[in-house]
Amino acid sequence: MTSDETDKLPHEKPPGSSLYEKNGIYGQIVALVVEQEHQGQHIGSSFVAEGERWLKTRGVQTIIVNSGTHRQAAHRFYEHLGYQVIGIRRVKTFE
Repeated sequence: MTSDETDKLPHEKPPGSSLYEKNGIYGQIVALVVEQEHQGQHIGSSFVAEGERWLKTRGVQTIIVNSGTHRQAAHRFYEHLGYQVIGIRRVKTFE
């Protein structure tokens, strides 16, 4: 989402806040699951590679992926594909 697009949103942003994680055009891997019995067959990496190709043709230069701290195998998977850890996200849930 560009800053022009966020300016058109119907609500006000708190001072110093951002409605996106990165300026410009970026892609995001929201969910990717390969059943355990099919892991190790390059299915997940094929999906990621195809998604990366598709995003590149649309001008995307950065892809973001979030993974829970308990998903160590997923972390290794994405690191093997060249994804870097750049921070930690903190969440607070109200009940």
